[in-house]
Parts: sequence; C-alpha cells; structure tokens
Amino acid sequence: MPHTAALTAPGAPFEVVRAENGSLMYADGPRTLREFVETTWAYGERPFLVGDDGAHLLTYGDFFAAATALANLFVDTYGLRPGDRAAVLMGDRPEWQSAFWATQLAGLVAIPLGA
Repeated sequence: MPHTAALTAPGAPFEVVRAENGSLMYADGPRTLREFVETTWAYGERPFLVGDDGAHLLTYGDFFAAATALANLFVDTYGLRPGDRAAVLMGDRPEWQSAFWATQLAGLVAIPLGA
C-alpha cells in the first residue's frame, strides 16, 4: 500500500471520506483552512517557525498577531471582501506564511506567485 493510502485509510490518522457532494474530506479534521487556524490559536508561545540553526524565529502568538493585523489591513484599509483575490509574492521567506494565512483569515482567495 502506498504511504499516502496508509495515512488516509479508514481508521488512519488522516482518514479521508467522501462527502455528500462526492468530494473528499478528512473524517475528523477541520473542514476549512480557517477552522485549522482556529484550532492552533491556543498554542500561544510555542514555536511556530524555527530556523535552520534551530533558533526560534516566531511563536504561534506572534504569527497570529501578524496574520490578523494584515487581514484587518486587507479589509479595513484596502476594502477587500471575502472571495476577492490577493496575490502573495515573496519567495521562500518566513513572512510568506503570515501573508498567506492573512488572506485566509480575511476570506480572500490567495494567489501564490513565484518570485
């Protein structure tokens, strides 16, 4: 059995089931990216990003503060609304995570672009 199939099989940690509309979804996981983010808000001061040298770069609290501030900027300053598209262009940088998740928190559609 391929590795992916073993992880998504019935009873496996990432069990996948078919929804009423025929799409695949996790049996016990968050239904949306926003639900996923909301489950991790409680991690507070635990490390979120760690550098190649093992040095702590960002806590979950720091990360969510930055992502939430940017999401509010998208909505309050730039007038973006759920469903609007937002390009995320910055290459392989830690800040990409905050920018991507800010779009999710604001209900936007993130369009990742390569640098």
